[in-house]
Amino acid sequence: MQPNPIRSTTTSTLLGASLLTALMLAGCDRPDVPSAQPAAPAATTSPAGTPASAPAAATPAPTVSASGAAGFVPADTSVPLAPMASCNFEQVDGQPYAAAPLRVGADAEFVVTGFAYDAARETVPADLRLRLIAADGAAWEAPVRGRMDRPDVPTYFKLGDWARPSGFEQLLSSRGLAPGEYRLVLVFSGDGKQFACDNGRRLAIGG
Repeated sequence: MQPNPIRSTTTSTLLGASLLTALMLAGCDRPDVPSAQPAAPAATTSPAGTPASAPAAATPAPTVSASGAAGFVPADTSVPLAPMASCNFEQVDGQPYAAAPLRVGADAEFVVTGFAYDAARETVPADLRLRLIAADGAAWEAPVRGRMDRPDVPTYFKLGDWARPSGFEQLLSSRGLAPGEYRLVLVFSGDGKQFACDNGRRLAIGG
């Protein structure tokens, strides 16, 4: 039986139209076809040029607490403090410590820098607090949040890398403290105990 040329032509025409329609629809779904959708926003960059969504590599800890100057509150002196000798107060407002006390103004903000670590537990205290002790034994404390990477500390004291974040640099406020001379002590917790590191530094407020 011979094929019907009219039917074959009609069939070919329908197939061609269907194929063309399919191709047009497929083209509309392709991701590279321009559309009216808004362009994706450009990546926001940090001041250093690093995309905000990407974690910064080897970013040091902030040198000053983001919350601003830490104020002093009365300390609980009823808790016994075990002595610890693994700390140092190095500078106040950029002035290095020597034999004499360093002085800051009354109702002033100032920066204290140094380091502290717990050699017995091979860790850096997470709850570090700076305590000021007056001549009559009254004491005030402020949290130390500004931590620093100090590779020189484990190198000098022959410690592991766990001691690298032992540095601190904290912005503090003397507001509310009476003028006078205070002992500087670092207080922290460990194994259910309270420890104090006192290396003989003095701070004079006002005057």
